[in-house]
Amino acid sequence: MSDLFETTADRSVTATLDEATAASEARDWPRAAALWDELRAAQPQDPHRWLKAGEAYSEGRVLDRAEDILGEAVVRFPDHCWIAYRYAVLARYAGDFGEGLGRIEKLWRAAPDFWAAWVEYADALTRVGNRNEAEAIRRQAAERFPNEYWPNYAVAQLEAEHSDPRGALRIWLTLAERFPGQPATAAALKAVSDAAEDERGTAAPDGRSTDPGTRGLTERLFQRSRRRSPGRHS
Repeated sequence: MSDLFETTADRSVTATLDEATAASEARDWPRAAALWDELRAAQPQDPHRWLKAGEAYSEGRVLDRAEDILGEAVVRFPDHCWIAYRYAVLARYAGDFGEGLGRIEKLWRAAPDFWAAWVEYADALTRVGNRNEAEAIRRQAAERFPNEYWPNYAVAQLEAEHSDPRGALRIWLTLAERFPGQPATAAALKAVSDAAEDERGTAAPDGRSTDPGTRGLTERLFQRSRRRSPGRHS
């Protein structure tokens, strides 16, 4: 009989986990927060449940509750990088950029092989006005993590901002070839492709594109990306 009760309980937990995961994926943050909080309370030794509960509350902008959960989680699980990362993001959401910088710098120094800390650290430096240091961190991150998308996206964005539309288009196309199917790249490609079209239209009275193949590739990348959800981690 006890085995039957255990099996039923296991099935119930599994179903709740499935519902919570589905709610997070659907960005139904109130439901995700309630489900993950229930799961977290039932098994407080599982750091993933703390992370997902904190994420759901922070994305749903219930920031006080997210602060309570993540503030305790970073103490319970001091070596869990994603919890520390989410704790830093929470300070950004609250508009406390100084606190956010302090939290992410602590993680960046403690976990130099954690790529997300480099990206958020550079962004945090930019928010407090340290643009030169932020650029240096972004370039170091791209060199250190050549196979991770977001560090390389950050450098592509940096270089594209200092290029003309055609140069920016080449930069984004190169990134798209290295990391196919990324919505952020496709959106950037569409923006610079439109700018390049405007530039060519000004130069050519008939307004026809001189590079229809590139235009078609950009459109296909953009349409494909619309079926994907952007994000720095799952």
